[in-house]
Amino acid sequence: MPVQYQRPKGVLVLTYPITREVLSKIADVQQRKILLLDNNYEIIGGNFYMENKISLEKYKDNINNSKIAKVKIDNEMVYANFLPIVDRTNNIIAYVGALKSSEAIDNLENSIKILLSLVIIGLIILLAGASWIMTQNIMNPIDRLIKGIKRVEKGEYIPLKDQELSREFEILRNNFNSMIEKISENFMEIKQRDEKLTHINKELKSIIMEKEKAYKLSITDGLTKLYNHRYFQEEMTSALFDMKKINKPLSMILLDIDFFKKFNDTYGHQVGDETLIRVAGYLTLTARKNDIVARYGGEEFAVILPGTNLKEAYIVAERMRNYIEIDSKKNIPITVSMGVACFPESFDRNVSENINEIKNSLINKADIALYYSKKKGRNKSSLYNNGFEEIDSDIKD
Repeated sequence: MPVQYQRPKGVLVLTYPITREVLSKIADVQQRKILLLDNNYEIIGGNFYMENKISLEKYKDNINNSKIAKVKIDNEMVYANFLPIVDRTNNIIAYVGALKSSEAIDNLENSIKILLSLVIIGLIILLAGASWIMTQNIMNPIDRLIKGIKRVEKGEYIPLKDQELSREFEILRNNFNSMIEKISENFMEIKQRDEKLTHINKELKSIIMEKEKAYKLSITDGLTKLYNHRYFQEEMTSALFDMKKINKPLSMILLDIDFFKKFNDTYGHQVGDETLIRVAGYLTLTARKNDIVARYGGEEFAVILPGTNLKEAYIVAERMRNYIEIDSKKNIPITVSMGVACFPESFDRNVSENINEIKNSLINKADIALYYSKKKGRNKSSLYNNGFEEIDSDIKD
């Protein structure tokens, strides 16, 4: 189930699959086959083997209205009843359904047809009697029986009372009442299972929300609320793989707050923490939609820029640096030093094919460029391109 975090297109997809363990839990409750559909009505799983996973889109009206649908799966006709699974924003993300062989219900339908045939045959025989017997002893019971059948058609499963039919119809009455009892029991069973499925759906929703919360905490820096170092490393690996696959560049910015130790020594650690939070806010505000901002560690921050070459990354870095310098003057002034590196522009031709080696080398090159900015007086951006190059003064945002 999708987790909505802002990230570059094609770089990160976070999901929480409904596993066989969860399906087994549902199956234990239902004691029947369980089927899982995605929100396009495609079969994506179940607790039984299927030769062909087909689309049930043509049954979507039944599925969306929680009506029983008769479907064909692996050459077997089954009755299926689906309930939607929703995320915390109440969007339908999947459907879970319980299957039951159509044989039992079809047999019940056949029994009803046979019973109705017997009723018709009985009527023909009885109509052969005398008119007064027909009026007194046949027509009235038949009328009551027809009313009983019409009640069944309306979904009112009410047995016939003893006084409603004469003795001649005792067997017919008993059979009719037996049929009503079986139908009523069957629908009560379906209703109970629907209630259990609804309860399971609530439990699943609660589990998914807890997992979302736990995952978000695991990838978030507690102080700045940016992504943490662990997420940065994972996302760098994923982004490099994706960009390399489509032959597009990936740049990164590594930045450090100038004289941060002085902040702590002069104003105290609480002001130091507030400074980190302020810088995190500036970076988030000036980052582009697909950029990923993370706290790298201590007073260092990192920005991943998918599909961005070295010059474009430098422009982004300078925009961030200038904004921090200018806006922070309203309070305690802050400046930052930045190092920019890009794959593949900052690499030799004989670059490794190993993604982790490329990632570590890219981070190292950005770190060297950051050190160069500090060495040259701080409050500047430097890029790494097969060695150091000072930024041309004509490159502007």
